[in-house]
Amino acid sequence: MSPSPLPHSGGDDRLTATSGFVSVETSAGRQRLSAQQYADAAALVQPDIVIALHDAANAIDGAKRHQRAQQRSLKWLDQCLAALASGSSSGATGGSSDGHVHGGWDLARRRLSASEVAKRNVAGFVITGVGRTQTQPQTPLELHAAIAASVAALPPRLPRTVHGADTPFDMLAAIAAGADAVHSAWAHALTKAGRAFVARLDMPSAPPWEGGSDAAAARDGGGGTARQQQQQRLVAGVQGTEAAAAGLRNAEGTGGNWAHSSGGTKLQHIATAAPGQQQFATAAVAASDAAELSGIVINLWDARYRRDARPLAERCACAACRDHTRAYTQHLLRAREMAADVLLQAHNVEHCLAFLARVRRSVAGGWFEEYRAWWESGGARVE
Repeated sequence: MSPSPLPHSGGDDRLTATSGFVSVETSAGRQRLSAQQYADAAALVQPDIVIALHDAANAIDGAKRHQRAQQRSLKWLDQCLAALASGSSSGATGGSSDGHVHGGWDLARRRLSASEVAKRNVAGFVITGVGRTQTQPQTPLELHAAIAASVAALPPRLPRTVHGADTPFDMLAAIAAGADAVHSAWAHALTKAGRAFVARLDMPSAPPWEGGSDAAAARDGGGGTARQQQQQRLVAGVQGTEAAAAGLRNAEGTGGNWAHSSGGTKLQHIATAAPGQQQFATAAVAASDAAELSGIVINLWDARYRRDARPLAERCACAACRDHTRAYTQHLLRAREMAADVLLQAHNVEHCLAFLARVRRSVAGGWFEEYRAWWESGGARVE
């Protein structure tokens, strides 16, 4: 059986791209992969979503590098779309693919990328180059501005996914900007760094949930008049998002109030990503401001937890919190036991999913802006 290709997701200069091929890591080592080969592999696997190959420039690269990356990515997108639409690849996803929107921290470059991708017959859009593992921006506000500008430049009729939302604050910013989904390896990044997500998830002043359990909300995203009113408020502000994003570049505050003038639809499809970017895991945590994560993440390597008999997070129903303590998890970490990663991963994924269930609930109930402001003000911090 031939080795299965694992397309490069960006950020690693050791994987190079040329005009005709991208260098990827496979189970048999590094190999070259063309757009046609990629489309043929998609036809064989027949996934629900195909994302075209792209040339991922680092956020701080120069204008010429970004221009070359955009031209190359558009070329590959056209080749992938043509291959998927051909008879040899007709079995994959209806013959279409998602296209990448990128451009570093230059908002005009991102709008240009979005407009070019939107001209193609794509199935959706993937906003890339906004993860903190790319290169840490000057401030999180600059990162959030890039997300907002990218989302606002795209038509809301197709799914818009933000790839690389590395903290809950980045996820909330992406959702506020109108993203339909977020793809994040943050839970995995925390696990590989020996950290646990412990934030308080329930806002004290949240109105009672009338749509059933959080599990039901996760399935259908809520419904009814409240959700429709929330979407109408968000959609009405699509044009205002770009102005808000531009203002964020010069803002000095926490940036919590601009969510009121942001746009987007289909917010019930918010999801978290499965693990898969181990090589960037520690960097993702290191790139996040320690003060920003204070009180919502704990470092299990810290000696203060050596005799801590509490669970990783209060009111968490995961196996790690139900049956074990912080002290025991730290012991496993220090002993280099594989069980430490197992327990931390189980907890971090569970807590991230619970967080996003609350986000869906706030969107459905029409109080997402208040929930985000509560997070931005430090309400989720526990210690």
